[in-house]
Amino acid sequence: MESCRKRKQLYQLDHSDSDSESSTSTDSCTLKRCKTVDTRGGGEQKSCHQCKRSDKGNVVSCSKCERKRYCSSCISKNYHEMTEEDFVKACPFCRDICNCKSCLRLELPEKNKIRLSKEDKVHYSKYLLKRLLPFVRQFNEQQILEREMEAKIRGTAH
Repeated sequence: MESCRKRKQLYQLDHSDSDSESSTSTDSCTLKRCKTVDTRGGGEQKSCHQCKRSDKGNVVSCSKCERKRYCSSCISKNYHEMTEEDFVKACPFCRDICNCKSCLRLELPEKNKIRLSKEDKVHYSKYLLKRLLPFVRQFNEQQILEREMEAKIRGTAH
């Protein structure tokens, strides 16, 4: 496998289809994107993690990771339920709720994945059906009334 940098993403050339590893031709290679790991260490980013711009005025730094920064416009636009004090305590990246383009593309392991037995799954499914059935019935009745009303308006009532 060879590595190459392209547009700040790490790609690997996979020579699995070619016969020799020393071949310099990339015609038979496939390009696979890999997760990039920042090994630079230390130092605070100068730009907003969400919009990647560094020309915005008010920027809030995270005290938990001490690296990620978010500008106030991204905070109000994308995380309106969080205050700037919340960002100082732990940014969305640290809370695993970041919705920026690069974080949404990451494959993160599922945390707190609940494993249920087949009986428990059936039990919870029945519970959900019992809770949802009144709403589904009400919705169905409203649909029937709406169809009857439209039929009367069009003059095609039975």
